[in-house]
Amino acid sequence: MALDKDRIHELTEIFYQKPPFKTFYVNSTDGSTFVKPLGVFISLGITTSMKVLTDLRDVLGKTPGLKTSIVEIKSIKIAGQYLNQVITVDPKQYEVSPEAVLPNKVLSKDEAYQVLAELEESGQGQEAQKLRETINRVSESSSPWVDQEVMKIEDGGYRIFHHLTNYKKTDDAEYRLGIYVEESD
Repeated sequence: MALDKDRIHELTEIFYQKPPFKTFYVNSTDGSTFVKPLGVFISLGITTSMKVLTDLRDVLGKTPGLKTSIVEIKSIKIAGQYLNQVITVDPKQYEVSPEAVLPNKVLSKDEAYQVLAELEESGQGQEAQKLRETINRVSESSSPWVDQEVMKIEDGGYRIFHHLTNYKKTDDAEYRLGIYVEESD
């Protein structure tokens, strides 16, 4: 019996309460031919840390009858259907350079605190508060000011900039990092 994608989704929901996440079948071994589903791929958020992926992989891997690993898949759309193939086991996250988000500006820790001081000095309390909240979220992350910094959005406001992601797209394919679940022998 093939793995039930819905069962894997429900099992994942027990341990990962940060929707949205997706589950879908891996249905190709060669990247060009469809086959019956080989396993289920769990795609968490694109900025989910490798630690969270590893922790969830380990928890799901303790489920009797399941074998789990962290993989990279390649997806291409053929006749309205996605062809999903595992291409790498134990991959590294994709690195995003600050230049990729131009015209927005990525602020280092020192730059963010300097802008915060300038905003407070000039009496721009509401914008200063938004920046302070973003600085605090970065500072409380699992690797503060290394994998994450503050991004000043061109239209105003601030958000977290993630240097490492679990998704990238090219002209002909989409690539994702996530958890691959197979039946164990």
